[in-house]
Amino acid sequence: MSLRDSARELPRRALRVAASILRRLPVSSSTLGPPKGVILDLPTWIRLEAQRSEGFWSREVRGGEVVEIAPPVIFGQGPVDRLSEARKRSFPGVGLSSMLSARIATRDGVVISHDDRVLRAMTTNWGDPFDQHPIFHVTRLPRVARKMGTFSSIIFPAAYRNYYHWLHDSLLRLAILVQGSSCSYPVIVPQGPAWIRESLGMLKPQLEFVEFGEEHWELERLVLPSRLGTSGFSRPWACDWMREALGVEGLASGTRRLYISRAHAVRRRVLNDDHLVGLLEREGFEVVTPENLDFRGQVRLFSTASIIVAPHGAGLANLLVSPRGTAVVELMSPSYVNPCYYSLCGAIGHRYACVFGTTQRQEDGPDRATMGDDMTVTAELVTRAIRALSA
Repeated sequence: MSLRDSARELPRRALRVAASILRRLPVSSSTLGPPKGVILDLPTWIRLEAQRSEGFWSREVRGGEVVEIAPPVIFGQGPVDRLSEARKRSFPGVGLSSMLSARIATRDGVVISHDDRVLRAMTTNWGDPFDQHPIFHVTRLPRVARKMGTFSSIIFPAAYRNYYHWLHDSLLRLAILVQGSSCSYPVIVPQGPAWIRESLGMLKPQLEFVEFGEEHWELERLVLPSRLGTSGFSRPWACDWMREALGVEGLASGTRRLYISRAHAVRRRVLNDDHLVGLLEREGFEVVTPENLDFRGQVRLFSTASIIVAPHGAGLANLLVSPRGTAVVELMSPSYVNPCYYSLCGAIGHRYACVFGTTQRQEDGPDRATMGDDMTVTAELVTRAIRALSA
């Protein structure tokens, strides 16, 4: 660690020590310090609380299921087993939980129970140990604001800044809420980029939404939809509900051939992008950058596609609105294999192929983890993948 990094780490270390001391004091995090504990088993906790108050209950909306999808078509050399884990997936039952005097805090919408414990099922620390979550390192949360009445929340960690997590881990949870309740109360959503508000505005039926930022609310009653499962794995019935709600279910097959470019991105770029673009344009592909479009424009674009070629990235989250049977060729670095779009394609009924490139590490880039690696893709393999899906 450099001297500069050490200097930056000292204040953070001091805050963690202070938070650890405050956590041991008999004072609620609604006043001072971090939450005192964690609820690991929400259903059991709800059952115990229901013995004391009828305001606590849980209700199953959909049962568990096993989803098996078509095998991926693979070109190039890479860790195929990482994709294989999405081929057959067991999903848990999902439902609603009602809680009294629950709080939500921070932009990630961390849920804190009335007995000052964090709901483990509703948050994540993205690969780091959960007991090191930033919520346990605060010395004081924002001043609590008390809200009367019943609310729901679909906030998911990082949804306020990540397009995929917003669409697939936050917005899709409305499928549970709408199918399991009258939904006559406001739904709390993350305050963030315009595409959050724009996507909510396209939904039918229209619901009442309230934005939540770096805040701290205590809710008289919270009706909370569970997660759909592990982030990155799609459930067909939830995708079907969202496609219907966005008005894209039943679309005729598209005709446009799209290449989703990451030429202007800071990570996961295709280093031979110019060469690949030249080849694809000769094959009738349009080069597009979805980040330059508003949400409605992205829906219009992807809903007209017949085939999509793209390096792994958030733009592929829009596969949710493509016509069923769309051909998808995903370009992936072998050092970071994420099956989320293979799972999504299988859930909707798209045809899927993966082309592995060769990795170029980003030692000086903003993300030194392997998920940021650039890659070089063999154009011949991309052509073969397109032919295979078009046969």
